[in-house]
Order: sequence, then structure tokens, then C-alpha cells
Amino acid sequence: MKILVINSGSSSLKFELIDMTNEKTLAKGICERVGIANPIFTYKNLVKGTKIDKQEAPMENHSIAIDLVLKTLQDQEHGVITNVDEIDAIGHRVVHGGEYYDDSVVVDDEVIKNLEDVSALAPLHNPANIMGIKVMKELLPDKKNVVVFDTAFHQSMLPEAYMYAFPYEDYTELKVRKYGFHGTSHKYVSELVREVLGKEDSKIIVCHLGNGASISAVKNGKVVDLDYDKYIAYMGRQKTPGAFDNVDLSTGENNEFGDETTNNKHFTEYMLEHSTVNGTMADKKIIKMMNPMNYIGNSKVKYWRIR
Repeated sequence: MKILVINSGSSSLKFELIDMTNEKTLAKGICERVGIANPIFTYKNLVKGTKIDKQEAPMENHSIAIDLVLKTLQDQEHGVITNVDEIDAIGHRVVHGGEYYDDSVVVDDEVIKNLEDVSALAPLHNPANIMGIKVMKELLPDKKNVVVFDTAFHQSMLPEAYMYAFPYEDYTELKVRKYGFHGTSHKYVSELVREVLGKEDSKIIVCHLGNGASISAVKNGKVVDLDYDKYIAYMGRQKTPGAFDNVDLSTGENNEFGDETTNNKHFTEYMLEHSTVNGTMADKKIIKMMNPMNYIGNSKVKYWRIR
């Protein structure tokens, strides 16, 4: 069985073709600057050892980018398959599944609808993920698409762990709660540790340290608490800084908003300008809720930089 794994971003597309009979990667690469000036294609054939290194290629949209990936995988010089019939399924990394999913699922119309429903919770990621799914369904309509969520593994948390001390309607109306991210990493690491320890009854602290950072407490294979998520990063209460976390907003040091008398206004304006869902503006009430000054006043706060 050969699985094509896709990680679709707003202007990028990472891909990897894996032979699951031996769990070996056959080829991998990335499409960069999709839909913007000077797009770049990088590809490596791990069977033959050939590669395409940062080659400029026309990629006006994700459909063209994925079509380039499929053609390269079948290319006589660089390819690793004869035709797309050798691809059994497509796997997609999706950032946010909300409360809908606690495991991976096969894509159907309802799944896409649910992903769109929670896109306001991950406005920079979910719309791009959804776009990649739709393009693959269009180009390879006979293949199954499976989505794997960053949030799924953390859905075992109880309300006392995932609820915030905010007005309850922020949860019921805006879906604000602790969801957790990097779940595929936390799941893999915790399961491997349990295997190495040789015990089912276990309490494990998992640290995901990289461009993004998060820490989870896993008891007997289930997440009971964690220390990072996108919402709390906005409001300065998360303890594990990631690459997009800024320093103290109220000092005006190393941030884009200036002093504390103006950062409230600028934060909201910045969020409204940069947060979109399916090409439309994210919910203004959510943006207002995420403004740190609405909750913390003049205390020192951090925010996760929107790009």
C-alpha cells in the first residue's frame, strides 16, 4: 500500500509518498510560494537518489501545485510510481477538528462541512487544509482521503482541564476552550514511551519542542492536561513559548503594536486585517474576545503572531 501524505498550507504544499509495506518514504518535497511570485518546487527521490532542488515552476494555485507533484511522482527520470493507480489513499494533516473528532476519519461531505465550521478557530490553517483536500478529491476522485487532526489526541481531557475561567458563553457560542495541538507528535511519543517502558499503567510528560512548542500530561495513554494552545497564547497565559510567540506587549519591546495605551486598538485591527476564513473575515466577536486587553487590562501579555 502506498500513501500520499499532504500538508497543505496557505502558500505551501508539503508532500511525501510512503510505501506502507515497509514504512519507507519513496519521495518527498515541498511546493513553496504557491499563488504568489516566484514559486519554488523541491523534490527528492529517495529510491534513486535524484532530486530537484528549488526549481522555479508555475504554481498559480494549489490545484496546479498538486498536479505538478503527481506528474513528478510519475516522471520517467524522477518518478517512483508508474501511474497514480499505485497510490492507494491520500492522508492530510489538518490542524483543527474542534470537538467533532477524537480520531482520524475518512473524508466525506460532512467532514468538510465540520472542518469549515471550526475554521474560525484556526483561520490561517484550516482553510488551506480544506483546499488541499478538495483539490485531491477533484484530481483523484476515486481515492480515499483521510484526515489526521492535531487536536484529536487531546480530546480525552475532561472539562475541568479544558475549560477557561471566561464567561461560559465564550465556550457555548464561540467554542473557546483548550483544544491542544501537535497531537500526532504527543500520541506517537507517549505510545513509544509506554512501549519502551513495557507498562500500560503509566504517567508520562510529553514535550514537543520545535518551531512550535507544547507539553502534555498523558495518563494510561490518555491526555489529562496540556500546556499550550492557540487561544491561551493570545492572552499571555500559556507557559510554553513557540516560534510565533512575541514578548511583552505592554513594554512595547519587540512587538508590532507599541505601548500599552495603543496596543488594544492595534491588536484588534491587526487581527481583523490578517484573520480570514475561506477568504472572508473571521468572526469579529472572536477577534474581540481574543484581544488580551479585554481580559488582562494592563498586565504583561504575550500574543501569538498572526502571519
